[in-house]
Amino acid sequence: MSIRPILRPGSSTLQWNVTSAPVGSVLARSICPTLAQWQPRSHICPHELWIVLDLDEDEWNNFSKFTLRLSWPAYHPTDISIKIYDPASLAVFSKQPRSTQPQKTRRKYARIQLVHTGVVAETTGSVFKDDSRYVVSIFAVLEPLYFGVLPKSVISVVITIMMVVLLGLPVAGVINNSLQNVVQLAKQELDPQSKAKTA
Repeated sequence: MSIRPILRPGSSTLQWNVTSAPVGSVLARSICPTLAQWQPRSHICPHELWIVLDLDEDEWNNFSKFTLRLSWPAYHPTDISIKIYDPASLAVFSKQPRSTQPQKTRRKYARIQLVHTGVVAETTGSVFKDDSRYVVSIFAVLEPLYFGVLPKSVISVVITIMMVVLLGLPVAGVINNSLQNVVQLAKQELDPQSKAKTA
């Protein structure tokens, strides 16, 4: 797994091109075997990507939860599945001798698989090769979750929203009072009894 791309603090984003499987493919059945049947040497799946999630760095020691987000261009209709494995699940495939003592690590491995879902229209004289439409640029982001729910990238947005709400409350109160006064004046003008008393 050391040759796979690694996401860690300071290098938590990744762009990678992966070829999606044709429409209707069942990867676990025909192309990419399940983990129980997977062998690194004999099973090479062109429609998947393995990413190492290095969560042991000191910078992330205070976080217990993380999020791995994937995005890709909308013009590539693709089904993407993500499965996360710990080192113990993959130890059987390691070339290194197993240790009798369990290793304390938070490192994880993400297995990402892609299947094309679009309907390809048959056109003549197309300038694109058949395989080019299946190459998908994946953008992966690994982030720790503050308070177990908030990614770091949205903290500034949340703070901005809270500031707008707090600053807007006094203004909203003034506007509400002005509107109430307008409503009361309108009621008095429309109420005949009120007019008579005034006269």
